[in-house]
Amino acid sequence: MIRLDSTGFDDLKIYQDDRLFCYGVDAVMIAAFAAGYINRRRVYSNACDLGTGNGIIPLILSHKTKLEKIVGVEINRDNIDLAETTAEENGLTGRLTFINANVADIGKNKSDGGASGLEPAYELGQGSFDAVVSNPPYIAEDGGIKCDYNAKTLARHEVTADLEDFLSAAAYLMKDRGELFMIHKAFRFSEIVEKAAGHRLELKDAQLISGKPEGEPELAMFRFIKGGNPGVHFLPQLNIRENDESFSKRLLVMYERE
Repeated sequence: MIRLDSTGFDDLKIYQDDRLFCYGVDAVMIAAFAAGYINRRRVYSNACDLGTGNGIIPLILSHKTKLEKIVGVEINRDNIDLAETTAEENGLTGRLTFINANVADIGKNKSDGGASGLEPAYELGQGSFDAVVSNPPYIAEDGGIKCDYNAKTLARHEVTADLEDFLSAAAYLMKDRGELFMIHKAFRFSEIVEKAAGHRLELKDAQLISGKPEGEPELAMFRFIKGGNPGVHFLPQLNIRENDESFSKRLLVMYERE
C-alpha cells in the first residue's frame, strides 16, 4: 500500500510503499552526517545519492543544505516513481532529479556520459558532482538469508551492484577533492577502507554507531576525499538509544527533535 508520510523535517512529506523498502534511521543519520560537512563547503552546488531508494536522502539534504541540485540513482523503477512523486508533492521538482539506473553501470561506458542506457546519461558524467552520498546494500551477495520480495532483496543484498561498484561509481562521479559520505556495517570497515583506497578515496573521518552506549558498534559512517591526503579523524561513537530504550539526544538532533 502506498502512503504519504510526514518526515518531521519542516513540512516535507514522502511517498512510501509497504511492498518496497521504507526508509529507516540509517538514511537519516547519513543525510545528517553528510549535511554537516556539505554546509562547510559553500562552493558545493550539487550531490548524487547512489542507491537512493524512495529518495529520502535527497529529500533530507534539500532541507538541511543549500545544494542547488541533488540527483538520486536507483535501479528499481517503482522507487523512482515514488521519489518523483515525492519531489512534486514538496515543490522540489527540478532541484531533485531521479535516474533509473544500475550503479554498477556508472563509469563503464565513457562514450555516453558514464553508463549505458541511462536516462539521461549526461547527468552522470565523470567529475559531475561535488559530493556523493550512499546508504548501499549491506549484505554481500553470498551472505545472509535473502527475503522473498525482490525489491527488498535489492535494498539489503549486493545483488545488482556490490561495494566495489558503489565505490567505483562514486569515484567516477566526484570531482577531485570531492567528498563521499557512506554508511555501512561496522564489521566491513577494513574492507571498505581498502577498496576505497583503490579508487583514490582517502578516509578522512569515521564514526562508529552502536545500538546503546556500551554496545558493540554495528554501523559506521565514513567521509572520504577523492585524492585526499592520509590521516583519519574518529568522531565520538554515536549510540542510537540510551539504556532506558529512549532515543539518544544526538540522534534526536539529527531528526531535529532536540
